[in-house]
Amino acid sequence: MKSVGTKNIETNRLLLKKLTKEDVSVAYYNWCNSESVTKYLLWKRHGSVEVTKKQYEKWE
Repeated sequence: MKSVGTKNIETNRLLLKKLTKEDVSVAYYNWCNSESVTKYLLWKRHGSVEVTKKQYEKWE
């Protein structure tokens, strides 16, 4: 399969897009810090926005 990079997918009710540095705070407060969300993930909840920021830097 040929990689074409990340493309936005948008409907009336949903927007899927590539994560950016501007998303760090929103991601932390909405799901990275949530025990009820992260219990289903391979990593533990983030203890601070800085932890989320460092993870995003690894993904770039």
